[in-house]
Amino acid sequence: MMFLPKKTMVLFDLEYADPKECEANGWPIEIFEIGACKVDHLLNEIEWFQSFIRPTRLEFLTPSCTILTGIKKNNLEFAPDFDTVGRQFRDFCGFSPLMSWSISDFVRLHYSYGEWPFAYPFFDALSFAAGLMANSDYIIKSYSLQSMCESFGVSKPNHSAIGDVKCMKELLKKIMNPDFPDSETY
Repeated sequence: MMFLPKKTMVLFDLEYADPKECEANGWPIEIFEIGACKVDHLLNEIEWFQSFIRPTRLEFLTPSCTILTGIKKNNLEFAPDFDTVGRQFRDFCGFSPLMSWSISDFVRLHYSYGEWPFAYPFFDALSFAAGLMANSDYIIKSYSLQSMCESFGVSKPNHSAIGDVKCMKELLKKIMNPDFPDSETY
């Protein structure tokens, strides 16, 4: 099995308002949920973090967002604000590097904090997975998390932050395993 660096890493995912809808209405894009799992170099779970975040404007939670994520207005009404959850998440991460499926979550975190407040850089799992697959005979039709999970027999992500982190972790375990067949098409 291939390994990550011999230190802990935080796999995380965000759920946030639809950027196109926010842009069209002049609203800031707010994060509604952070989910994360601290893992060791073999992707074994060490600790979990999850929190909903009360947005500044609850009307940002559109029906399409509720349908996609399952997050409802009552999940957010009494949730802590981003400053509180952001501090808790930064403390949870400590000195561990961060990894999310795509760069968009890092952009959203940077924007929400106003700077990069973490001790270490980040890695996007999509590029990591593509790099691992580059020397194989796999033919990948799409590098979306959902498509990759389908291709590798991992349960599909459900667009909840914790659910997507679980899928990403299991997908990475499969991709890092050298016992996969060499010439199948995915």
